[in-house]
Amino acid sequence: MKRHATPLEDTPEDVVKRALDALEGGGAQERPSAPPALQPVEGPSDPLADAGGDDAAGPAKLPQRAFRFPLVQTLCELGGSGPTKDIRDALLRKMTPLLGPQDFAAVSSGDPRWWNAVCWERNAMVNEGLMRKDSPRGSWELTDQGVQLIGGTYEFVFSRDFPVSVDGRVFQFMKGQNIPGEYFGRAVRDKWPMEPVKPTA
Repeated sequence: MKRHATPLEDTPEDVVKRALDALEGGGAQERPSAPPALQPVEGPSDPLADAGGDDAAGPAKLPQRAFRFPLVQTLCELGGSGPTKDIRDALLRKMTPLLGPQDFAAVSSGDPRWWNAVCWERNAMVNEGLMRKDSPRGSWELTDQGVQLIGGTYEFVFSRDFPVSVDGRVFQFMKGQNIPGEYFGRAVRDKWPMEPVKPTA
């Protein structure tokens, strides 16, 4: 109150009135306004969402090497060679339970990814001498070396009872019985009813 009084001139009422006038007239210091509400800061976008959730979170595509065993099996069933259309159809029947959405996605050629992987595996087998590079267009074929190596790598058994004539003698083989290694080339060439025992490794 003292700072609003003039010595020897103001009465107590004058001092109170002047103090009240000072408060109402803007002498009081304004309170700072409340800070604006904080807005959530947007972080970087989810890379999985941006990249496409299905591809990023879906099952991985089947590796190329996984198609070798079914390809070998199919070629042996066809007598060592066959039209690529027949090979493709047979492989699709064998592999469908193992294929995921990514395997059916189209690649730049327009083919599904799984068939593109088969073609690359066939190319690898050509480079290894297991398949012929000069087979007729639209046909794939095992080489003689490939047949021998496959017979020595994989175990094949008869898929049904089957009689085999050897040097004028007939031998009755039973379903599930191993095909002798020395007859494997003939078994492939003559399309004996056989199936491979899938390797464990």
